[in-house]
Amino acid sequence: MSCKRPSIAQELEDIVNSSPSDDENFESESESESSNSGSSDTDSDIYTDNDENSDIDDSNEMEPRSTSVRIYEDSDVYIVSNHNTSIESEGTTIITDVSQESQVTFSQEGTEWCSVSSNYKPMDIPFTANTGILGSINLTSESQPIDFFEQFLNEDVVNCIVEETNKYAEQFMSSHSLSKRSRANSWCPVNNDEMKKFIGLIFSMGLVKKPKIEDYWTTDPLFATPGFRAVLSRDRFKLLLQFLHFSDNEQHNDKNDRLIKIRHILDLLLNSFSQTYLPNKELSVDEALVLWRGRLAFRQYIPGKRHRYGVKLYMLCEQSGYCLNNIVYWGKMDKMPGFGHAETVVLQLMEGRFNKGHHIYTDNYYTSVHLARELLDQKTHLCGTVRTNRKEMPSLVCETALKSGEMIRQQREDIVEV
Repeated sequence: MSCKRPSIAQELEDIVNSSPSDDENFESESESESSNSGSSDTDSDIYTDNDENSDIDDSNEMEPRSTSVRIYEDSDVYIVSNHNTSIESEGTTIITDVSQESQVTFSQEGTEWCSVSSNYKPMDIPFTANTGILGSINLTSESQPIDFFEQFLNEDVVNCIVEETNKYAEQFMSSHSLSKRSRANSWCPVNNDEMKKFIGLIFSMGLVKKPKIEDYWTTDPLFATPGFRAVLSRDRFKLLLQFLHFSDNEQHNDKNDRLIKIRHILDLLLNSFSQTYLPNKELSVDEALVLWRGRLAFRQYIPGKRHRYGVKLYMLCEQSGYCLNNIVYWGKMDKMPGFGHAETVVLQLMEGRFNKGHHIYTDNYYTSVHLARELLDQKTHLCGTVRTNRKEMPSLVCETALKSGEMIRQQREDIVEV
């Protein structure tokens, strides 16, 4: 996802300021390579209501095309190729500029776009944020894996789980008449050490998969996993699983929030992620699908994903894959005034990280001229594919039929589309 390459700002300036005759000196890729590159740049597989994508121009009857976008290092422009050939960081070059020097066009909303000025230079927005593990975190190269793990599943998180689990067990015992043979009669309050053992067994079950929970405690020599019996008994594990809780049922009864049962613990985890590590300049926004085939009101079906069924997450990640923030999609979100659903997702995920010179990379579900302008106002770059039926798109870029190796470029203030 990184776009690093030497003298990239100078390369952009050369391309923007080049004339059609200058561009003829460039080499182009073969048509087969261009078609292969285009086939990998397909539209997003997200299915949403029309009102969640208010930035899409419904009056445009043209079929939306997936177009390639590239942000150049240390610049405040994003560049679009409206034929299906991506401008990659290595290899793809441009043959001919088919735009006219003084041509002025308009979007369907009347927004004015003009040819790129010959003296245009991208504005430099320096990256000013600190990066890496925070100095207050006591981690070294000699630290053990458990030391890193406990930075995220810290004492605040464990204390919350222990407190709410014990509280729910008491509420259950006082509100139910139990039979003499009920497993709940053997309940005793859980402590932090025992809860950590329980969580450790949950993680181990993801590595050692068996059909039933009881199978982890089997004594059959062919299938036995004695490590589970050495940590917790089967009945104690199932009892903890029965009463596992993350919030107080008697206090948190907001029916408008479908995540109220996990809201507090989720906030604690996200806070520990953001307070442990500071990201580099390049960030990406995309969605992930957590596998779930059970009953759930906000379960999503996305046929292009590996699991297809599950809980959709909007995630802000660094190029290493480190998750900095996420939003669990459970229905229609409250939109920020003046922004559509996808734009709101990006702005909410980036809260607290503006005005530091970050570069954000998105797919065509999120990218728009409106969002690019808002991010530039907050000293943040944007790179991503964009749909040709988005509002404020220049008609010349969207409608001109291009041959392989041709380009069109249009400029409006600090935004250039190619």
